Amino acid sequence: MQGPLSEGDLLATGCFDTPSGPPVAIDPKDFPTLNWAGPISTGLRGIAGSDVQIFNVRVFPVLHAPNAPAKLNGQSLREVFRRYVIRDPEVVSLAKRVLKDGDRHSAVFRDGQAPGPSGDFHWPLQTTASLIEYRFDDSHLIYLDAPLPTASKAISAVSKVLADRIGALRRLLASGQVVAFGTFAQTGIEVPIGRFQWTRSEISIDVESGDLCHGEDYRAVPKWTGVDLRLPKVPDPANHAPDAPARKITQAAQKAFGQIQTKEKSRLECFTWLQGLMSNPEIAPRSKEDLWNEVQSRWPGKITKRAFLTTRDHAISLTEAWAWKAAGRKPKSTHS
Repeated sequence: MQGPLSEGDLLATGCFDTPSGPPVAIDPKDFPTLNWAGPISTGLRGIAGSDVQIFNVRVFPVLHAPNAPAKLNGQSLREVFRRYVIRDPEVVSLAKRVLKDGDRHSAVFRDGQAPGPSGDFHWPLQTTASLIEYRFDDSHLIYLDAPLPTASKAISAVSKVLADRIGALRRLLASGQVVAFGTFAQTGIEVPIGRFQWTRSEISIDVESGDLCHGEDYRAVPKWTGVDLRLPKVPDPANHAPDAPARKITQAAQKAFGQIQTKEKSRLECFTWLQGLMSNPEIAPRSKEDLWNEVQSRWPGKITKRAFLTTRDHAISLTEAWAWKAAGRKPKSTHS
C-alpha cells in the first residue's frame, strides 16, 4: 500500500500527536518517512527514531477522500477519470483477475476504452454495476431459449468498483464541490459547466479526448471540450480589503465576463428561437433581413449582425431547412 499512498493514488487522513486531535490530510510525500505502527494498525510513526506519531489513520480512494476537491483541482477531466476511476488501485487489482481469463478486456484497463464490442471511449456517467457488467459482454446476443448470460465473479467485482468510482466523481461535480470548465462546442467560449448538467442521464465522458458528450457511444456528440476541474471560487472574508488597483482589475474582469455571458445567453436564445421557426413546416421561410429586424427587437444591442448571420446559418444546417437559405431573395429579371 505504501506505493499508492506515496504516489497519491490513495489518500489518507490521521490525527497527529494525539488520538483525540482533528483528522487532517497526510501529504503523500511524507509516506516514505513513515512506518505502520504494527502488522494490523491504524497508526503511523516516523522512521529512524523520529517522534512523529499519527493516530486513527484512514485510507480512502481519491474520489471518496475528504480532501478530494483539492486533489482534483487543476487536473483535466480526462486525467481524473483515467487515474482515479480506471487506474484506481482497487480497480487495478480486480482487473488482474479479469485478465486471467484472457486479454480481450485489456484495452479497458490499459487504454480507458469503454467495455463492450464497439471499441469506443464513451463512458456514461449515470450507470450501475449491472449496466457495466452487461457492457463487458462482447456479444450482446440474447437467445430466447437460453438463460441470460451471467457475468463472472471477477467481472461483477470490478464492475461494482467502477460504478462506485464513477458515481463518486459525478457527485463531486453535481454537488458543486468541484467546478468543471470547458469550451462550449456551439460557441467556442470557455464557460463553467453548470452542476446540474452532471445529473443528466444522457451525458458521457470521452476518455480518449476528455470531452463531455451528449450520448453514450460512438454517436455521442461533444458538448464541452478541453474540460478541466477547479475549486469553486470562495468569496473574500468580510474583513479582507484588497488594494484599490487589484479591486479595479477584478471588477473590470467580472464586468467583461458578465457582458460575455449576457451576449452568449442572448445568442443561444436566438439560436433556439430560429431552430423552432425552421423546424415548423407550417411557417413560411423568412428573409434574413426580416429575421434580423425581429432579432434587434427581441435582443436589442445584445447580438451583432455578424453573430446573427452565423447563428442563422447554423440553425439552417442543423434543421436542414434549406428553403430558409434563399428566403426572400428576388428572382432575376427576365427583361434585357
